[in-house]
Amino acid sequence: MIKPTLKLFDRATQGELIRFTEGGQTHWALVGDRGRGRLMLLVLPLNSSPYCENILSEMDEMDVLRPPYEGTPLLSYGKDYSIRVDHAGDCNVGGSGAAMRSPGAYVMTDEDNYICCRDDHVPDKSAYFDLKTGAVRGQPGGLRAVFAGWELALTDQPPTILLRVQASNP
Repeated sequence: MIKPTLKLFDRATQGELIRFTEGGQTHWALVGDRGRGRLMLLVLPLNSSPYCENILSEMDEMDVLRPPYEGTPLLSYGKDYSIRVDHAGDCNVGGSGAAMRSPGAYVMTDEDNYICCRDDHVPDKSAYFDLKTGAVRGQPGGLRAVFAGWELALTDQPPTILLRVQASNP
């Protein structure tokens, strides 16, 4: 059985699976990359589409957590999780069209895997969370396959399914 640890957001590291409560709702999230003025989260709400969020704000040359993250505890499950694509569900091989921009879509390329997420800081509101690096970027190019459904599971035996995601319309 995987045992989570309690910590604060400022101790979260790239690639961790975390759980936290905000506004009375519990969210799962993957911690993304961290840099000057940036600590990205891919937030996986239980009842809505994934979105990415920078939880730091740059203030006087120091990285400061934005409310409500400052002082908020979280449960860290480390990296003992897996994302399993629904290969029997909807899939767009070639990755063109609306499916590519659907929040929650799992995008597979030759070398990388992404989750399409809502990002209110870009013009078309779509971004892609790189599951390997934790970076949030624009639409990936090259050969692609876009899967509409996937699930997040702990890797204990048998795996514990935490969340099922179905891509929504952009």
